[in-house]
Amino acid sequence: TKLLSVRTVLAAGSAATVALLATLSAASPMWGAAVLPSLTSAIFMYSAVTESEGTRGKANARYALGQSATLAAQQESSLAEAEARKVILPFGVGLTAICAAACVSIRIFNEKVGEGLPERGASPDLFAADNLLLLAIALAGVGGALLTSLTYVRTRYALVLDAEQQRAAETDWEASRLPKAIREPPWEEQRNAVIITCLICLLPLPFVVSGEELSSVWASGNSTLFNKAFQRLLDDAYVVVSATAAAQAALTFLLGEKDFTDAEQRVAVQSKQAALAELFFAQAQQEAAIMPVRSSLSALATSGASLAVEFSQSLATLFPWPAWLGALQSILSAKLVEVESEAAKIEARQVKKGPPVTQRSTNAIRSSIAELKRLRKELFPQSNEFASQMKDLKKGEQKEFKFASKEVRREVHLVAAELGMVSQSLTVNGQRVVLVTNTGNEVQVDSSEADFDLNADIVRPLR
Repeated sequence: TKLLSVRTVLAAGSAATVALLATLSAASPMWGAAVLPSLTSAIFMYSAVTESEGTRGKANARYALGQSATLAAQQESSLAEAEARKVILPFGVGLTAICAAACVSIRIFNEKVGEGLPERGASPDLFAADNLLLLAIALAGVGGALLTSLTYVRTRYALVLDAEQQRAAETDWEASRLPKAIREPPWEEQRNAVIITCLICLLPLPFVVSGEELSSVWASGNSTLFNKAFQRLLDDAYVVVSATAAAQAALTFLLGEKDFTDAEQRVAVQSKQAALAELFFAQAQQEAAIMPVRSSLSALATSGASLAVEFSQSLATLFPWPAWLGALQSILSAKLVEVESEAAKIEARQVKKGPPVTQRSTNAIRSSIAELKRLRKELFPQSNEFASQMKDLKKGEQKEFKFASKEVRREVHLVAAELGMVSQSLTVNGQRVVLVTNTGNEVQVDSSEADFDLNADIVRPLR
């Protein structure tokens, strides 16, 4: 909504015309006493109508604020419920990691552990005490993996809509919103999670644990060697199972954190839009608060004109203009309220429909990849083609760099500043470009000393 519109200009101009006619009517002794108060009252009507429009605009802004705040609060509540379910994930991951480390340590020192444990008979039993200890630890690791998987399933049900609601959503933003009513996963899904987790924990056994030694010992008929080989086989199996459980729990934890981070970013965007809606409503409320005073000024001028015309028409000509001033201020205030109300409605619409795609936060994976690329670029800088192009510029020459990415334009500013050139951000045909000018200043500055505002339209050379 434009602040200075044709409607606003026509309203202010017509009110001024009425005030001028009221002033000129005083020249007629016959009609001045009747026309002047009437025209001044007509000016007051401008104030009254615009005050009504301002009140309506403020009400619309309040309604938009209520909608956005309610939706944002509901999403925050759902996110808090999902976070309450997610808190058990680190415990499950930590439990599996501890169990995996314990199995490896005991497997390495199993002979020393076995020496301190009593044995029955001259030959070792088929199951030694350290085997039972490793079995208990491996089972604890599998239990931690099961706990992590079930927690992830419960957390995901608190973050994702059901299939029917996703199909009914108009946009991908609405499809990714958090559910109003927190659901519990069905028993079948929890059962499937348990079965898959157990199968994954046992899956590496045929590929890692070999029974060739056990077969050869069995063929020899030596029970003592067979029991020891069988115990080593069990130790290897327990280590593999506990390590697989730990890896699976870590992967599940990563997926859970990714889903929660994406939801958290989405809710953060909604909360920001709701806060902006509240800001615009507060500004609309501020503008609307002064409108009754300005209408009262017009009403006072109308009353003064009606009273003064009984004594002197010349004196009455002074009152239409204060009435017009009050009406003009009311018109401008009503327009400001309308602008703020429209802004509040836009923010409320974005809370529900989502901001433009280009303004949305990227998900956790893309953010991590972008950060890794930035670190790689800083640690292993490549030859800068921008610098070579700028060095080819002669004194007084200019060159435009057209890039849609803000980060690339920022890099152009940096390179230009290091080379002692002036860089300026411009909008050409609706596209942001960086105009670099070689002013003849050959200044070389260490990039670590760079200290300037990258958001400025004009970046001066570094000195």
